[in-house]
Amino acid sequence: MSETSTTSDDARDAPNTWELLRKIFFRPSEVFAAQKSQPKWGRILLLLVAISLLSTELPDFSSSLQVMINGSTEVGSAFFKHPSLIKGEQYEIEFSTGFMFVLTLFGFLLILFIEALYLRVVSAMLGLELKLDQWMAIVAWSRVPAETLILLVTVVLVLTLFVSNGLLGHEPPILKALLDGSSFSDSAVSYILDLWMLPEIWVIALQTLAFRNCSGKSILFSFAIVVVPFILFTVFGWWLAIEFG
Repeated sequence: MSETSTTSDDARDAPNTWELLRKIFFRPSEVFAAQKSQPKWGRILLLLVAISLLSTELPDFSSSLQVMINGSTEVGSAFFKHPSLIKGEQYEIEFSTGFMFVLTLFGFLLILFIEALYLRVVSAMLGLELKLDQWMAIVAWSRVPAETLILLVTVVLVLTLFVSNGLLGHEPPILKALLDGSSFSDSAVSYILDLWMLPEIWVIALQTLAFRNCSGKSILFSFAIVVVPFILFTVFGWWLAIEFG
């Protein structure tokens, strides 16, 4: 009876998702501690997918909006002359959005599972009693700030390009390259310092903090453990770019 009462009290005292979303930016240790006791990663996975889709689709939406503003007359006349074509384009957009959602969901789920499984194996070797779902929750929450940062930077770049296109009639190539994720040279240093790889540093820092708190090991040891999957993912990404780029 007392165990049931204790469990209900813990559930009642546990912070809600919105409170954890606020704390992940300035009190991440509290968030990771909460995930150790009550792991919740399903909603965060969907949030990561939504943020990623917004970051991906926002530049295309801005470009389409700019085209509509510049050629609203042609768009209007095309609708009255060929409404079936407009409906066909809408169907293609809906299908593309649905496909991107499934693909992004699968991608995030695969990355989270690989990282969590790796940390689960390492923690088991160290004698830590953390299950796979706990590591899944910790890994998922560690990616929220970085994905949010990418979205905010994307919004700023899109707004800047939109205003620049309206006022100057062209888009600055540097901002366009940043938005497209292009590197300014073909050197390895350029790819390492690419703008969109910088948020991964935040992910590594948060996962290092989480592993240190869970294991009691040093920061250096925790960093060495956490950084391994990121190195493997980066090498694999370079290989894909070389083979299919």
